[in-house]
Formats: sequence, C-alpha cells, structure tokens
Amino acid sequence: MIDFNPPTPPPLPERFAAFLAFHRDNPNVFELFVRFAKEAAAARAKFGAHMIGERIRWYVNVETSSDDGMKLNDHHLPYYSRLAMGRHPELDGLFEVRDARFDTDVETLCRLAE
Repeated sequence: MIDFNPPTPPPLPERFAAFLAFHRDNPNVFELFVRFAKEAAAARAKFGAHMIGERIRWYVNVETSSDDGMKLNDHHLPYYSRLAMGRHPELDGLFEVRDARFDTDVETLCRLAE
C-alpha cells in the first residue's frame, strides 16, 4: 500500500524554535536590527551582531517606552544577523558567521522566518 502522507519533519532545534517564536511575536526587533545594521554598514565594513543587540536594547528601554517587557535573548542574534544578510544583500558580509552552534542554512531561516 502507498502512503500518501508526507513524512513528519524532525522537530526544530530548541534555540532555533525559540528564535522563530520570538521573531513572530516581535517583528519590530528585526526591523530595528536591519535599521541599525545599515547604519553600522555605512560606517564600517565589519560589525558585531551583539553590538546591534545592545543598541536595540538601549533603543527599546531608553529612547522609547516598552510596556511589553521585550527581552532579546543573545542566542537570537546569530539568527538575526544571518536573516538580515539573507534578506538584505547590501548587508552581506557585515557580520562574521560561525557554524559551530548554528543549526540551519540561511535559505531555510529566511523561509521559516517569513
């Protein structure tokens, strides 16, 4: 008998799943990440994703008011840097990427983070 049901995909790694949930709940964070990354790219050829993360924290907590208590996990920053470079070609190469703890490719990240 032929099974017409596609196989169930394996579960996403925990950090990646947590990032996707946060990204969906906080779309403004990616907008800020891209905005600040473009500002950084105008000044330097290379920049750190963690510096962008701290800039987002400063902006949300000092320059604006955040009643929702947005908490940006440092583990999300590698995903944001790859997503930014994947969706914005002008940012390609701005961030150094390491594969050691990254658990998906950029194409999959961009597709799942839509």
